[in-house]
Amino acid sequence: MESTGEPDKIQVSQQTADLLIAAGKQSWLTPREEFVSAKGKGQLQTYWLEKRNRNKSYKSNSTFSDISTDLGEWLPSSFRGGTAMLSPKILRLIDWNVSILQALLEEIVAHRHATLESSSERSRSGRKMGEFITKEHKCVRDEVVEVISMPDYCSNTIGTKNKASIDPRAAKQLRDYVTRIASFYHADNGFHNFEHASHVIMSTVKLLQRIGSTDVKKKDCETEQDHYNYTFGISSDPLTKFAIVFAALIHDVDHQGVPNAQLSKEKDPMAEIYDNKSVLEQHSLDLAWSLLEESSFSELRECIFPTQEEYKRFRQLSINCVIATDIFDKEMKSFRDSRWEKAFKSKFISKERTTALDDWNRKATITIECIIQASDVSHTMQHWHVYQKWNKCLFNEMYTAYENGRSDKNPAMFWYEGELWFFDNYIIPLATKLRECEVFGVSCDEFLNFANENRKEWAVKGQEIVAQMVQDAQDKVRKDSTTKSTKF
Repeated sequence: MESTGEPDKIQVSQQTADLLIAAGKQSWLTPREEFVSAKGKGQLQTYWLEKRNRNKSYKSNSTFSDISTDLGEWLPSSFRGGTAMLSPKILRLIDWNVSILQALLEEIVAHRHATLESSSERSRSGRKMGEFITKEHKCVRDEVVEVISMPDYCSNTIGTKNKASIDPRAAKQLRDYVTRIASFYHADNGFHNFEHASHVIMSTVKLLQRIGSTDVKKKDCETEQDHYNYTFGISSDPLTKFAIVFAALIHDVDHQGVPNAQLSKEKDPMAEIYDNKSVLEQHSLDLAWSLLEESSFSELRECIFPTQEEYKRFRQLSINCVIATDIFDKEMKSFRDSRWEKAFKSKFISKERTTALDDWNRKATITIECIIQASDVSHTMQHWHVYQKWNKCLFNEMYTAYENGRSDKNPAMFWYEGELWFFDNYIIPLATKLRECEVFGVSCDEFLNFANENRKEWAVKGQEIVAQMVQDAQDKVRKDSTTKSTKF
């Protein structure tokens, strides 16, 4: 926008123009007569922005709150916590996601009350979220740890499904937060959109429910504590479950519709900020976390983590989960492979209490990350028609990037073989790991069976399907191009 702009004028992109039009501000826009050339994107239609009858000017001593209040009228209502820009389908998904997260919040509060023996053992913070933060790392990725400690077994909280009512303000803020997150997902992304995030949440909930089911209990789990130890305490700790679902909600927020490698190739400022490592994942976490830090979500934060200890554990779980969805980072893959070998393949595990506890927490951490990883690609381990739906969505997203000059390779040239490679080198090994974790009951067998069946069917039908996806994608590009050219 800067390199193709003109002095004393504000130039905005088509995407920004669409948001302003939807907000009823089309009078602010004047289409630029000539197209502009944008690196990595080709020829683009842009617009000159001029807000009519705007007399107020900002003084140097204006407060941030003053500016924010005034700027509010510039923003589409969805970015102010409203719903005007969101489709009925997205609104239904928001309702569903809020119900899942609120139920977990109610469990968190009940669990907290059950474990609280005296007010002296745990005092409510009464502090802002920022006061918890100690900046020790440059980037989110640097905060990933090998082992996250799970809470101790507490008999008061086991075997009950108690829920406690939460502050109505926290409940409202939860809905506002999920709505804001939904508004930051790009609806024009074929795959990395809010519907995908909701599908990932659905899969995480299924796996979490399987951990707590009766068929998971081993024959030698004679007591509830035995079962707690066997399942690494995951299904017994609402904060852990909430963090996993929260990570599923935010893991692709503001995804740019192209992979990390493309952002690095384009020398995108975002890639430079994160040193070309897990760029989109770090950005999503930072964006979601900065939103949670806003003063308008204070009661929601107090409900999730009123203490320093709970704050640290929630953030750590969220970070490990979100970064785990970057499956193509070689350094992180090596880190995770090494940790898996240490936890599940080592023949020499010390019987000393400290080391044994560390081994137990390491397995818990791995299992938690496996939940989010499997959920992120769960369509490959579900029914054939579900796999086809999401596979086509991802193809369309990558084909659109190619058509827009943001990819050197036409995905049609590698999609068939690429899917077979993905099944053999990631999906089937991941489904096998779910079984080796031994805590998911029959679900792990179901996931592995579907992965193998989908791989077999793709081997037979994949080339024909790719040919049809190419045709459909080309038709969509032509339709979108026609629609855009006649809009004004």
